[in-house]
Amino acid sequence: MPRSLAPYFPPRPAALLVLTAILVSMPAWGAEEAFTGADSLKAKGNTLIPFPFYMYSPETKSGIGMVITYFRRPRGALENQKPSTYSAFFTVTQRKQVVVGTGLERYWADERYQLQGGVMFSKFPDTFFGLGNNTDADVSEDYTPRTFAASASLRREIAPDLRLGPNASYVYQEMTEVEEGGILARGELPGSNGGTLVQVGMSAAWDLRDNIVYPRSGILCELGFTVSDDAIGSDYLFTSWNLDLRRYFSLSRSQVIAVRGLATFMLGTPPFQTLAMLGGESVMRGYYAGRFRDRQRYVLQGEYRLGFWKRMGLCAFADVGDVAHDVADFHSDQMRFAGGIGLRFLLSKSEGATLRADFGTGDDGSTGVYLSMLEAY
Repeated sequence: MPRSLAPYFPPRPAALLVLTAILVSMPAWGAEEAFTGADSLKAKGNTLIPFPFYMYSPETKSGIGMVITYFRRPRGALENQKPSTYSAFFTVTQRKQVVVGTGLERYWADERYQLQGGVMFSKFPDTFFGLGNNTDADVSEDYTPRTFAASASLRREIAPDLRLGPNASYVYQEMTEVEEGGILARGELPGSNGGTLVQVGMSAAWDLRDNIVYPRSGILCELGFTVSDDAIGSDYLFTSWNLDLRRYFSLSRSQVIAVRGLATFMLGTPPFQTLAMLGGESVMRGYYAGRFRDRQRYVLQGEYRLGFWKRMGLCAFADVGDVAHDVADFHSDQMRFAGGIGLRFLLSKSEGATLRADFGTGDDGSTGVYLSMLEAY
């Protein structure tokens, strides 16, 4: 899914799909297993797996759901060869949020080609706090959008570990409920009344990580560009650049330091739903997702991960970031800070998949508890 669609849907179904892939080849649990690195996987045949789950975050409160995934490997598949996956999922939360969708990730021609796509529907009551990085937490308004979205991307390996290709997305959204007298009710922001968003673009990924689920060393660099224009059927005119840089350092068999830099740059008039955001289960934990949002964003993240006893682990994390309307509006004395600690439970030694419970706090005193799966990045 293009990053610009992320605000429309929570990211957990995609993460759970990866988790299900891990469970396909998860070894028998044993007392000797610990956070000591990933082993090779042996290729297995085609598999269909249903996987129920529970989650919690400030944005959803408690939630339950299920993902059903079909894994297909060609005959004679080699060890560590990626399977093609086809999935369906749903999520229902305590806040009466519903997300239903399907997705696929297919590889062919010795993994030189990668196709990703998905179709999703949601009814997702949420909260809007305004624009910029200095909004008041006590001044907010609730709204309920109903959204249909579809996206697809195709990447080809053009050099070792480097993939490049086009992507496209379509979103149709209706506002079913807004607070009377609020900014959205008055229609003052692009996206206040819903509408149609169509985007096309290109993306590139250079991936040198030793493992995609629990990296212990290596680098990931992703760069994406999208354009939205009435010439392709969109109600909005804007362009967006997204940069995601990650580096992992292995201090010992049980200790990892992960660092990440995020940057978003937009020109034009994007709908408020697609603006770059701070907050949520992966970026600036402790703030509500979308607590701060605007056209430009940068975030620097650091996390220390420690496996301390059998399948148990700890982490400490700290983030700094900012959002602004224009790049010239960034000021060092207006940066936002967030940090916290977390507990980990190792599901699979072979891939390092974890259940995580994080407690984060922001510099304005806001806090958040997150129960989820897989690391934040």
